[in-house]
Amino acid sequence: MRLRIEVLICIDPRGRRLLEAASERLGLSARAYTRILRVARTIADLAGEEEITTSHLGGGDPVPKPRPAYGVNRPGILLTNG
Repeated sequence: MRLRIEVLICIDPRGRRLLEAASERLGLSARAYTRILRVARTIADLAGEEEITTSHLGGGDPVPKPRPAYGVNRPGILLTNG
C-alpha cells in the first residue's frame, strides 16, 4: 500500500489552497505537485517550521523580474561601436 505524500507533510490551509490553485491554473502533473511539496518541506525544515506555509511555497515573495543584459536599457551607460 502506497502512502500519499500529503499524509506525511503538514501544510496550512492557505498553502494548500495556493498549491491547488496553481496546480489547476498551470496544469501541474502529479510529479510536479509532489516535487513542489518536497522542496517546500525542505525550505520549512531549514526555517525550523513544522508546517508548510505560503512563504515556503513561494507565495510570500513575488517572482523577481528578469534583469536586462549588462549595459542594455540602463540609464547613464552609452554603448558605442569602438
